[in-house]
Amino acid sequence: MIDSLVGVTFFNSNVDRDILKVFSITTYVFYSHQPPKNLFGPVYLESTSNYEELHLKTVLLQSRLVKFFPWRYINDYDFFVYHDYRIDVHKIFFKELQINQFPLFLKHREGGLYIHELLRNFERGRIGANVFPYVNRLINGRFDLPIMENGVVCLQKSNYMDVDLFLENFEVIKRDQLVVPVLLNEKFTYFKYNLNHRRYFHVNSKKFKPSNLFFRFLSFIYARL
Repeated sequence: MIDSLVGVTFFNSNVDRDILKVFSITTYVFYSHQPPKNLFGPVYLESTSNYEELHLKTVLLQSRLVKFFPWRYINDYDFFVYHDYRIDVHKIFFKELQINQFPLFLKHREGGLYIHELLRNFERGRIGANVFPYVNRLINGRFDLPIMENGVVCLQKSNYMDVDLFLENFEVIKRDQLVVPVLLNEKFTYFKYNLNHRRYFHVNSKKFKPSNLFFRFLSFIYARL
């Protein structure tokens, strides 16, 4: 199973910390400005400046195109596992994947439906009130749509989502969890755990914290038991 997959991640040198990363499967690390250096495992570094579709777009749009449409830039695979750079994905996760379930998303850590995620983003200042009319037109009143966690995404090369529609809507709303559920045009499944489960994942803090380093070590040990 692992040999059928390729990993994908995106490193934004302006905001991501270049921490030690160990990769269990062949992984393509896309970067916008400067590449990360502290990488171990079967890794390929890819500058977005080498891709005509990417290099003229903002770093945010670059990262989302790599996340949700990786086959546009990686030609030799059909099954992709994307993870945000702050997330360590442990080898046991890849062993438990079933490709016949792709596209596969993680359950949202905070739970709820589309309306709950919409209000959470508004309360936290991630979107403004001006987005609400646009969102309402987009979802056509379907506020009960399920949402997913997009820090780790498992995809099969397909037309599961229209890239032009995605870009059009994301440039206005700019939140994965609010755009993707509406645009998926085929059935998707959830992996049984979310990002809180340290046997599969560890989410690193945006800034260095000694406690996070300690828990990251414990997470690596736990994932190998």
